[in-house]
Amino acid sequence: MKNKRGIAMPFNWIFAIIAGVVILFLAIYGISRYISTSEYQISTETAAKLAGLLEPMGTGLASGKSYVINFKKDTRTYYDCSDAGVWGKNTIAFSEKTFGGWGEKGGKINTKKYVFADEIIEGKQLNLFSKPFKMPFKIDDIIVISGRDYCFYQASNEIKDEVQGLGIENIYFSDDLKNCSGVKVCFGSNAGCDISVYGMCEGYNCENKYDYGKIIKKGKSLYYDSSLIYAAIMSSPEIYECNLKRLMKRFAELSDVYIDKIKIIKMKGCDSNVEADLNIMKAMAGSLETSEDLFVLSQEAEKINAKNQGAVCGLW
Repeated sequence: MKNKRGIAMPFNWIFAIIAGVVILFLAIYGISRYISTSEYQISTETAAKLAGLLEPMGTGLASGKSYVINFKKDTRTYYDCSDAGVWGKNTIAFSEKTFGGWGEKGGKINTKKYVFADEIIEGKQLNLFSKPFKMPFKIDDIIVISGRDYCFYQASNEIKDEVQGLGIENIYFSDDLKNCSGVKVCFGSNAGCDISVYGMCEGYNCENKYDYGKIIKKGKSLYYDSSLIYAAIMSSPEIYECNLKRLMKRFAELSDVYIDKIKIIKMKGCDSNVEADLNIMKAMAGSLETSEDLFVLSQEAEKINAKNQGAVCGLW
């Protein structure tokens, strides 16, 4: 007669082991899901806080503002831009380094600010500064975010004064390329440079030749006007071109406001001589395809601004 108890005991043990493995797997899976969900939530909330910090960066009557944000851990911030819709938008996402590598990237947070940055910035510090962008009137403030050091080689005195006046901590100056560290930005040169800046502004309306020009980086040419020089240097070409289209959309909206203002001052017996020019520039801004079209717009803006300054009733 066979011993059935001897067969039953191993089966009970096998069943207990299998059940234990299943329970352990479910526990680990549950914990990992909880950690993943927590990481996603925390990262999304951090991106929302970062977007919130951009709100008070409007310059108002100031020529610009600069800030530094420090993190306790290594972080990655992600930036994107879309020019779809009436205003377009920028998005910001966030993740931070954990013991197992990089934590889960959080959800994208939308902002209507004009944020110029690389697609991914990695490190424990973010350098931010804002500058008003005018063409010919103030269109809005642009915000530039970077995480690397930049060495400006042979920059003009006007650019040195502006950067130092803003207190931007991650931009340095050198007249010796061998002493440059970080991203090498060369003015009027391309030998041994990561980024080259060429000033193209000439004539009595130019404070210096770098008021307008082009920047060569990553094999692409980006054209800038006035304060956009820093945005072109420190942001990805794709984000730069996208935000430029967004700024032109805002210009078109503000042009309508000024055209309505012309009608109001006409009722008070005061005329303006820029309405036709504003309509022309509005059409040009609406058809802008790349930053290369910016030069013609810049010239038109200078003409309109000169007319406005000479008018009895100025619009801005």
